[in-house]
Amino acid sequence: VNDKPVLALSSALFSYTEMTGKQYVDATLTVTDPDTDTLSMASVQISGGYESGKDVLSCETDPATLPVDGTSYGLSQSWNATTGTLTVSTSGTAPLSVWETILRGVQYENPSQHPASEIRTFTFKAYDGSDWSDEETRQMTFITINEKPVIALSQTLRTYNEQDAPAPVIYMDVDAGLTVTDVDTSQMDSAMVKVAVGHEAHKDFLRFTDTSTITGSFDAA
Repeated sequence: VNDKPVLALSSALFSYTEMTGKQYVDATLTVTDPDTDTLSMASVQISGGYESGKDVLSCETDPATLPVDGTSYGLSQSWNATTGTLTVSTSGTAPLSVWETILRGVQYENPSQHPASEIRTFTFKAYDGSDWSDEETRQMTFITINEKPVIALSQTLRTYNEQDAPAPVIYMDVDAGLTVTDVDTSQMDSAMVKVAVGHEAHKDFLRFTDTSTITGSFDAA
């Protein structure tokens, strides 16, 4: 009777912070098999919380370039972005020590500036040519970082003629063509325009035309 491979993963929940690049999923896992010292395939899947098109798994070292003691085992890796599964296989078999190195080197990355914050679950399994191991899982919390809004102003110097009537800021072209963006949200809570240099108290004025949802106030001091 064939005994299936055994994977032992770290039990502790770990965390990933937005925009930190690649991070190991489990750099201390172990791979054993009571019957054999070789395996033919293994896979790691983001089985929970997977964000398609943003979450990625990869091997630290391409298995195809991983000869051991001068021996190449015909290893290759493939990433299925639909299922969130990284699969490593060989045309024959490779020693357990090689598989342990490969699986310890599996790395997670999400390069998005607006990632989902759900907990990710990673499922590992290995195949010895006859049986798959039990599926072993490890979970990761995702720490998101708020990105500040970005205002892009026009660079044209404006001229205001004395005695011109005050007008709403947009018509003064304090900047009629400015843009406001935020990679994290499409909503803003507040904004401010200030005469920061050359301000004449009680002479310089800014005015905003209220809308049904946004109101403005001016501090003349």
